[in-house]
This record gives sequence, structure tokens and C-alpha cells, in this order.
Amino acid sequence: MNGPGTLKIAFIYRDKQDSHPLARFCPPLPAATPKSAANGPPLALPLPGATALFDVTSKFIETGVSSLVDAVAMRMRSEATTLDATIPVDGFYKAGGLNDIDDATLVLHNGVDRTATDPSFNLSLSIVVSPDSTAFRLRVYIWNINRFLNPRPRALGQTAERDWLLRIEFLTPGSAGLGSRTAIVELALPAVTLDELQDALYAGQDLHWLPMPALPVALAGGGGPGNIGHYLPFNVRATIVETTKPGLFAKWVEESLLASKATLSKAAVAEFRSVFDPAQKAADDAKQMESANTAFTNYRKTWDTFNATVAAAPTTLATGAAPSEIAKHAAARATWEADVAIQEKAVSFARSTAIIALHKAGIGWPGDFPKIVTPPQS
Repeated sequence: MNGPGTLKIAFIYRDKQDSHPLARFCPPLPAATPKSAANGPPLALPLPGATALFDVTSKFIETGVSSLVDAVAMRMRSEATTLDATIPVDGFYKAGGLNDIDDATLVLHNGVDRTATDPSFNLSLSIVVSPDSTAFRLRVYIWNINRFLNPRPRALGQTAERDWLLRIEFLTPGSAGLGSRTAIVELALPAVTLDELQDALYAGQDLHWLPMPALPVALAGGGGPGNIGHYLPFNVRATIVETTKPGLFAKWVEESLLASKATLSKAAVAEFRSVFDPAQKAADDAKQMESANTAFTNYRKTWDTFNATVAAAPTTLATGAAPSEIAKHAAARATWEADVAIQEKAVSFARSTAIIALHKAGIGWPGDFPKIVTPPQS
């Protein structure tokens, strides 16, 4: 293959690795250790170089872009070779709230077929979920690059160095992010030779943490029908850009910053700052705690109302009651049973909402209030 070919992506679940055409790119599986959806406080997730990264990307925010790929607008430039692909993935969770991406493998290559024949590069990344299931990251298993995407570009002043960029995005369908949070890995390597590019990634290298999306309401508390294979589907998009000569990234970023007059909404700025700015994150965490408190209080009030309704069951009629009293009692009983059924559903919904709110605030579910026993039919 002489040209760059096309980018191909495969997301391989743990239990599908043995039979997959790209099984050779999957790392050996450790012993199975199922992880529950969410319990306990979140880990302190490190973000390497977070301060410097915020300083750089805050400039993008001022001009309406949040990524180097967006900033340089390279798809329109003849000085760059760009590969881009998106694939759908069945979901993050299984019924019962168990995550299903731990130990999965993400493979990128530009081989001539789906089995990665004659690629100029191939990259295999395993998925590692944090112990509390609030985040995940990519771990390099295989990184091979035999030649640049465009080995012999027709450009004056051609050198042995290029700018090289890899971006991997995890996207909720119809959204620019994963749930409500940015989930992007972006590696920019300016002015690298082929040898330097070959050494840029290495087996066992951990990339930064990404936020795990919250459990769907259907799975709150371990629910969800078991006949559905996965919950919370998502897309994986990968973009690779290679310039014809070094130094073009810096030039294009400067042009983008000068030319763009767009501004992101305050909500978008706050969302981005929440990832990289400790003060903003603390403020957001406080809001999540307030939301969790409100949701749990509402669950308790809904439960109290339900409990009071159950306790207010119509009293049993005395023996030998008149037909009119029997009819009146039957009507009251039917109304009461309808109220109990409605409020029981309200308790279930309030419970699910509270579980999700506490999960977002990093608090484990403390447990249900005592089960109420409905008085028997008289």
C-alpha cells in the first residue's frame, strides 16, 4: 500500500476477543472480576499537565474551538493528510448496572482490509476502568508505524520531519461529548521524525482519565431487563492528521485564533473549566451535592406520603353491614388501591432519580427505606 489508505476502527468487547479477526491485537485477558456500577466516593483522578493544557485550550475557548483538530481546520488544507472514521458501539453497561467496557480493546489501523493487512500503522489500546467505575482510560498495548501516511509528499523544502496528530473521541449519539462531559484523547507531536514517532507511544503507557457516563435511570439500583444486551450506546471517532513538513500546526493554530470570531456559550466554558480548573470543579461539585440532597429528600418525602397512604386503608366493615355501606366501602377501597399503586410508582421513580444524583456526587446509595407491606384485601 503506497498511499495513506482509509482509517479503520474496531471496538472489541472482552468476551468477543477470541473470535474477532483482530484477535492478535488484543492483550491477554486477566481473571474476570466483575465491577458494579457505582459505590463509594470517586477517586482522585490525575490529569497530567492539566494546568498547562488549560492555559492553551482556554485560548481556543475564547475563539470558539476546543481542540487542536478543530483549531487548525486541516481537512481543507493540501499540506495535510487526514484520516477520519467513526464507529458505533453497543453500550457501556449491561443489565444490572455492570460496566462492560473494562478490558475491551480499541484497534486503529489503515490496512487494506478488516484484518489489518499491510498497514502503515496499527494502534491497539485496552480499556481500563477505575476501581469505583467513575472513569476510564486507554492503555497502549501495541503501537507500530512503518512509514508516514504520505511517504513522499510533493512539497518544496521537504524534510524528514512532520507534524503528527491523533485524536480519539467518545461521543453520545447526537452529542458533542460523552453524556455531558468532554471525553477526548488528543496527542499532538510536532516536528517528529519517523523514528521519534515510532517511540512516541509504548506498551503499557496509560493515557489520561476520561469520565464514565452516569448510569441510565433504567439501571439505577441494579435494575433493567436482562434481555437487553447493552445500555448507553456510544460512538468512537478517531482522527489522524499528518503534515507534509514540520511547524505547520503552530502556524495554523495562530491563523485559526486570529480568524475565528465565534465564542462558546457560558455553559460550554464552565463545562470545560470544570475539567481543568480546580475552583470551577469545586463549585460544580457543590451543585452536585445540592442536587443529590434535593433528590434524596424528595425520595424520603415521596416514601412518607406512600407510607401514610398505605396506613390509611379503609377499615374493615362490621359483620352484617347494609348493602349501601358495602358499596360505599368497595368504592373507597378501589380509590385507595389506585392511590397506593400511583404513589408506589412515584417512590420508584424518586428512588432512581436519587440514586443517579448521589452517583454523580460521588456518594454510594445508602439503601432503601423499610419495605412497606400493603394491608390485605378485606
